[in-house]
Amino acid sequence: MHLRLDTSSFLPACAIVDTAGEHDNKRAREVCAGLRSGEVVLFDKACVDYDHLHDLDARGVSWVTRAKDNASYKVTCRLPVPASDRILKDEIVRLKGPKGQTKKLKGWTLRHVEAWVEVEGKERVMVIITNNLKWAAGSVCDLYKARWEIEDFFKQVKQTLRLIGFPGYSANAIR
Repeated sequence: MHLRLDTSSFLPACAIVDTAGEHDNKRAREVCAGLRSGEVVLFDKACVDYDHLHDLDARGVSWVTRAKDNASYKVTCRLPVPASDRILKDEIVRLKGPKGQTKKLKGWTLRHVEAWVEVEGKERVMVIITNNLKWAAGSVCDLYKARWEIEDFFKQVKQTLRLIGFPGYSANAIR
């Protein structure tokens, strides 16, 4: 299930049920179709599609996600890191790769924050990217952490509901 959660009501704003065989980023465009300028979307790393993120940026939608491990950037500006042990790097970068990307992405400017983020009670170093260059690095981390809390919510729902049977197994029956 691909879900857009409305954080003002904590209710689903859009849900797409699909087979598990398709990569998450294939449905991200549909899930985000109704987003408007000024809104913020938090993505899991599996949903990263740079063309889609660029299109959201062009529509005035801010987004935060983890960087893909193979992402290629050129640092154009190192921003001052606050006097805390949480933020390790805060940089403005230009997207370099991946091979075969569209021309509109060449030189696209992003924010690149590397920080300690608490996930499931453990501190982990995460590389977070966003198209919003004005937020404080701590705010970028807090937003991503909020996304992780939503992930924990879904995990609890799956464990609590204990769905063991369905009236049918076709896509329509599951919906």
